[in-house]
Amino acid sequence: MGGSSILQGTNSGIRDVKTLADLSVNESGIIEHITRGNDNKINRRLLELGFVNGEKVKVLNMSILKEVLLVEICGFVLSIRKDVAKRIIITREKQ
Repeated sequence: MGGSSILQGTNSGIRDVKTLADLSVNESGIIEHITRGNDNKINRRLLELGFVNGEKVKVLNMSILKEVLLVEICGFVLSIRKDVAKRIIITREKQ
């Protein structure tokens, strides 16, 4: 897996907070929020596609160079660039 994770305390214990880009194939998580980038059009489009707080997202596959992720969200399968996936903060689901 790569990337760093942030451990946050909650009433029910510790949550593993990462970006969508940090997940491996077949891992899933719940969207916490989308960070602001230089291009608000991308954030708006992500919201239109269902990338909203509380929604479950699962990584189905990655390109050979791991620059594009194939994800499932809201019953749809979408491809998303890794640089965009880094904006999406998730709490990793336990397998």
